[in-house]
Amino acid sequence: MILFLWKYTCINGHEFEVPQLDEFEYGTLLLRNELNEIQYVCLGNKAFDEIDRLVSGHPLVSHFEEGDLTDVVQSVFSVACDINIHGGPFKIARRQSCPQCSTRMMDDWDQIIPFKPVEVDVKEVTHNHWFSLSEAEKKSLVDTAILKELKKTH
Repeated sequence: MILFLWKYTCINGHEFEVPQLDEFEYGTLLLRNELNEIQYVCLGNKAFDEIDRLVSGHPLVSHFEEGDLTDVVQSVFSVACDINIHGGPFKIARRQSCPQCSTRMMDDWDQIIPFKPVEVDVKEVTHNHWFSLSEAEKKSLVDTAILKELKKTH
């Protein structure tokens, strides 16, 4: 997959480059785990569509504005993704950790101009566990994830 280098500056002032999607990329999202491994998901992914349906119809968040609801969908999506035993769950919008101090808290990030494309081996996220669950089990996981997300943001 062709990604583009972005320059990040962590809260401790360390600068480093991170492969990311182009800022105008549409229809593909990157996910990272605790080991900074990357996977991707594309629009039309069956598990993503199921999460979107379950979250959008959930009584605790169905009244949210579209942007806020999208944030919840993206946060909850990790429950549908197979985890890496050593690196934990893959999450959309998880920032790369600083290679010097390990923080994920950033002061600044921008796509490097002129563009610096890099070829990166990125696999599509899998959902084997999710697809083995019943509808009730999926709903229960989503309920728990929504409650956890609401505690973080409210």
